[in-house]
Amino acid sequence: MLKQISDVVLKAGSIVSSGFHSAKTIKHKGEVDLVTEYDIRTENFLKEKLQKIFPSFTIIGEETHAEGKYPSENVIFIDPIDGTTNFVHGVPFVALSVGVITDTETKYGVVYNPVLDELYSAETGKGSFCNGLPIKVSETSSLINSLISTVKFSSFFNSFNILTKSFLEILVRFEILFKASLFFIKSSIIFLIKTSISSLFNVKILLVTFKLFPFILIFVFSLVKFSSFNSLIKVSLTEFI
Repeated sequence: MLKQISDVVLKAGSIVSSGFHSAKTIKHKGEVDLVTEYDIRTENFLKEKLQKIFPSFTIIGEETHAEGKYPSENVIFIDPIDGTTNFVHGVPFVALSVGVITDTETKYGVVYNPVLDELYSAETGKGSFCNGLPIKVSETSSLINSLISTVKFSSFFNSFNILTKSFLEILVRFEILFKASLFFIKSSIIFLIKTSISSLFNVKILLVTFKLFPFILIFVFSLVKFSSFNSLIKVSLTEFI
């Protein structure tokens, strides 16, 4: 039975791999939760083929099944493209995932990355396999000698570069604003001195101007548009994720 499921998943993987480098129609289920036509096509293919193998089972697909309660036995769960964001951005860490529950026990599991051509499969009581070869958990007991995760450094440095440029842009704007404010204060002082330095009234105005300057500076600085900076942050975070 595991062989039959694996064969179906392998065939469905050709749909995903054909769309990996192709133009995609992208929709948003949430702010960063994406879905493409390849998700739908892959899920429909899996549902059709698996239903023939398990005619009495309920099939739950991530993209096409309505929200609600799920049965606890004789059910198949499908994630057609686990890692759609990676799929959209050309990051090769994507997978088709199928889990089969018979009675109330998870009996079969198949996860396939068609880009890297890695097929992971497992059957309760019979072990796990990668491309047909047995696999097991690491025997490493020390955390410092373990590999927890890896980072796509190209995306990391691209994101860092974008944020750095944005920060420098803000500094330039602040410098321009600061110089303009100094020019304003200098001009005001010269004007007051020329008008009448001996006048108590004008001296009071000068003092008030100095006292209000920090508040004026904060108010003007708050008017600087940071929309471009915010959008750059969102783009960099989406790229990094």
